[in-house]
Amino acid sequence: MRKNVFSKKEFVDAASKKFILVELDFPKGDPDLKKKNQPLAEKYKIEGFPTVILFTPEGKEFTRFFASQYPKSDEFLKHLDASLEKKDLD
Repeated sequence: MRKNVFSKKEFVDAASKKFILVELDFPKGDPDLKKKNQPLAEKYKIEGFPTVILFTPEGKEFTRFFASQYPKSDEFLKHLDASLEKKDLD
């Protein structure tokens, strides 16, 4: 996901206009970083990777999904926009 979506300039530019982007990594090869981020995985009940969680400005979660469902930047951005529109209708 990092290679095909998260690192793409067009994704970062478009997504950062509407969202604050935060990445927490849980690498298999870096046990210290994994341990450092583990409390957040527990707090947000992460069940698989890569998980994307969208929050309101007040910090309330309004949706989550597995990033791998949208393996291309344009698909991912469309899903983000649709999620934001749906949140605004609720």
